[in-house]
Amino acid sequence: MKPIWLVGAIAVSLGGLWWLVTRSPFSVSTPTAVLPTTPASTVPRPLEPLEYKSYTLPQSTIYTLRVPPHSQFAVTTAIAATVGTLETIARQEGAIAALNGGFFDPENQQSTAYVRVEGKQVGDPRLNDRLMHNPDLAPYLSQILDRSEFRQYQCGDRLEYAIALHNAAVPPSCQLVNALGGGPRLLPTSTAQQEGFVAEANGVVIRDALGSRQPNARTAIGITRDRSILWVMV
Repeated sequence: MKPIWLVGAIAVSLGGLWWLVTRSPFSVSTPTAVLPTTPASTVPRPLEPLEYKSYTLPQSTIYTLRVPPHSQFAVTTAIAATVGTLETIARQEGAIAALNGGFFDPENQQSTAYVRVEGKQVGDPRLNDRLMHNPDLAPYLSQILDRSEFRQYQCGDRLEYAIALHNAAVPPSCQLVNALGGGPRLLPTSTAQQEGFVAEANGVVIRDALGSRQPNARTAIGITRDRSILWVMV
């Protein structure tokens, strides 16, 4: 199975590490369907291709990539040793597609989001002194450390994906393989305030870390009703 890397329907916005799409190195079961004429027989479900589209609007271009649940591709994570371009890390990792996500401090280049790669935590915002000891962020620190992340579980012989808060429990009989913090969650309602991106006082916005009320380049990842993974870059 080819993996897809993400650097970076329920959606969550992403911001500055990496998600990748690649041929999957994991054990993935092939779903089967029972034929109505011979109930005891099963046939493998055909593998579906990736679906890439672009949409041109008056002031922006939207790119989408759909990774179907029954395909030879999987979504996984990667992290660069130093700040680099998306194109560079995609080539280094042999990715078929790449999306930047997570968040990092541009001054010390340390992660402000949790990152897990192949079962190991390789990014921990609690180790970022500029984040943990910033008096301006102290009121929001507990929210920052429990933001939404895109997760990949190994549940027996199959892969599952989810969007959950960092402190959310892993489902029974599953292991958390890859994860990348991002946020806020966009659907069914925005959790920008819950996750410490936006704060209001007396109806006035006093903090908007993402500039969410003005146009900007945006990246998001979602899970559709049929369990496809959907990337969106605007």
